[in-house]
Amino acid sequence: MNVKKIAAGMIACAMLLPLAACGSSGSADGKIELNVLSYDLETQDKAMFDAFEKANPDIKLKVSYTTTNYAQTLQTRISGNQTPDVFKVISDNLVDIKNNGVALDLSDESLLNGIDDKYLSTFEKDGKIYAMPTQAWQGFLVYNKDLVSKAGYDEFPTEWDDFIKLGKKLKDDGVPYPFLEGQGAFSYTFEAMLGSKYKLDGETNVDQKIANGETTFEEQYTPVLKEWKKAIDEGVLTKDSLSLTGDALNQAFVSGELGMYTTGIWDAATLEKSGINYGVAPFPAYPGGEPFIVGASDQAWAVSASSSKEKQEAGKKLLAFINSAKGLKLYCEGNGYAS
Repeated sequence: MNVKKIAAGMIACAMLLPLAACGSSGSADGKIELNVLSYDLETQDKAMFDAFEKANPDIKLKVSYTTTNYAQTLQTRISGNQTPDVFKVISDNLVDIKNNGVALDLSDESLLNGIDDKYLSTFEKDGKIYAMPTQAWQGFLVYNKDLVSKAGYDEFPTEWDDFIKLGKKLKDDGVPYPFLEGQGAFSYTFEAMLGSKYKLDGETNVDQKIANGETTFEEQYTPVLKEWKKAIDEGVLTKDSLSLTGDALNQAFVSGELGMYTTGIWDAATLEKSGINYGVAPFPAYPGGEPFIVGASDQAWAVSASSSKEKQEAGKKLLAFINSAKGLKLYCEGNGYAS
């Protein structure tokens, strides 16, 4: 797998739709009015929405936008019987949406064409698909080739214990930060080891199993947390991960102060321009498992199961447009992505 090529060249785009309160099926001018809630800024979505309305003059979009407390806003509207006709499913409300019959089953709809089954599976339950993802992300390890080579490694480690040994060697060589997690909110290395363990155990759809009471976070996470904590116990991963994020993290890497860090496709352009001799690698494996690259479907679009048939059909048209070449291109341009 040429992970570096993926990092430099792949940016998967998607589109978000806004969610507003539901009203009557038509507007005053005779058009079908769709209430939409978007987990985006208006500047990101406007061109796409405008193009849809131009192509579908019988449909009017009533869009509201929120980038904070989205899951709570959506739940409040659902509880008040004002479920948006089209809305975004995010990780915070994914299980609830699948479990409670809020979203329309899209399994047999052509609007899903071109989306790989592995991305659709995130939004599937009991053979039914409740949302349409059009965006994905990937995370991986970036390392300073010169520092790693100096530490005596011709190839990057594929096992977690060997990765810890490399970090200790970099520390002994005087590298201020052997390894840092690039995300302040969560650990990609932990997520990757969790995925590596799931694959080793033959586990799938674990979040749904936890929600169903078939297993627990403690049972699934504890063995992986013990392995991940070794990096802290050995001084390879320090509390600097909490303060060195974003530009500061990139600057530390380019200056040679940082040996290895976690990032994703969003840093590809910065790394290419830096001129540093860097490499990209999957995350080292959980003991007995395989190296892993973290990534998943991002937010996905859904159509309300409680909207009128007329609005549901209009909503499906909107999703089909979002997943079209034109819709994706406009969304990417609105977000400054390569299209």
